[in-house]
Amino acid sequence: MAKQRKMPNRFMVLLAILLVLAIAVAGLVDPFGWLKPTPEEQEAQAGLNKLLCDFSADKVSAFEIKQSKDEAFTLAKEKDQWYAVQGAKRYRADPDRVQKLLDGVPGLRAESIATQSVEKRPTFEVDSAQGIALSVFTGAKDPAVKLIVGKADPSYQSCFVRVGDGKEVYRASANIKSLVAFSFRDYRSRKPCPLDEQTAQSVTVRAPVADSPALTFSKKDNFWKTPDGKNANQNLLNELVKKLGALTINDFADAPDEKEAGLSGLKPNVTVTTPEGTFSLTLGAEKDMQYFVRDQDGFTYRISEYNLKFYSDLDFTKLTFDDTAKAAAGPGKKPGEAGSNEPQEGVKNGLGSEAQPSKPVKPEKPGKPGKPPK
Repeated sequence: MAKQRKMPNRFMVLLAILLVLAIAVAGLVDPFGWLKPTPEEQEAQAGLNKLLCDFSADKVSAFEIKQSKDEAFTLAKEKDQWYAVQGAKRYRADPDRVQKLLDGVPGLRAESIATQSVEKRPTFEVDSAQGIALSVFTGAKDPAVKLIVGKADPSYQSCFVRVGDGKEVYRASANIKSLVAFSFRDYRSRKPCPLDEQTAQSVTVRAPVADSPALTFSKKDNFWKTPDGKNANQNLLNELVKKLGALTINDFADAPDEKEAGLSGLKPNVTVTTPEGTFSLTLGAEKDMQYFVRDQDGFTYRISEYNLKFYSDLDFTKLTFDDTAKAAAGPGKKPGEAGSNEPQEGVKNGLGSEAQPSKPVKPEKPGKPGKPPK
């Protein structure tokens, strides 16, 4: 078999020289501008990694949000509590929604420039008719930044924004559109008593029985005590405080009809004091399997029977290890069967029981609670 001839070394050298020359020509010569970036590509490169929100979350004192057709509202921090404020309305803010804003807005960057064309702004929903104005404050009177937030990009991992009156439309590093596209109502807290169970200092409860006395327990050395210093039922009281703090509403009931709500003149059914403040819950009338409930700030909600079971199923006779609670529950009655703590005559309240007048009177037509006899 004939031996395979080796390629001459001079041929390999010539091939290498030609390759180097080709690379040099391609890198240095572009007579027709084919290798030059387009204006859009140049703009995109110029916007890469630009910091839009140059502040940290702990510096943020307020967010102002203005939907295109709605009244502006503010999420403002007061001490350690956030509030949703719109004109004269002021409510506790939803801490989860606020935290997502704090996680997503500070440190926001521009990954690229989508366009600088005013005519193209509606395409990205950053025009005055569609964009959401988000102003972020860090303690000063003027905002640290004002963004016009547009639509999300196709991946939903980012969105398009403008900064103030700037012409550039940026593709942002996060989809903050998903954080600001809510109404004022959606930013309100749905927890009427957002207390920390670990810091509870005292609990006052009233059985859902007419004229029932208040039972007060105080925590000493991490143990619940009765006013005379005896041990109370630790498990029941801890569970009561825990579930009150975790309670969520079904709906807001702003400015309800007072007669329908059945809350006028009632004292709170449950009150818990903490270093952060006092939290209370007052139960009123039932409507469509939901109860009107008022919190410590005077706001009214609708809460379902199921969500209130932590109170309606509470065995008041076992809160202490003596007969104090048994007397409060009333002879021959279980909690939840009779009227509320301070009833209004003829109004159905106190977890479904009809309020009892001072002198029992048979209803004119049984089966129709809420109508006093003539």
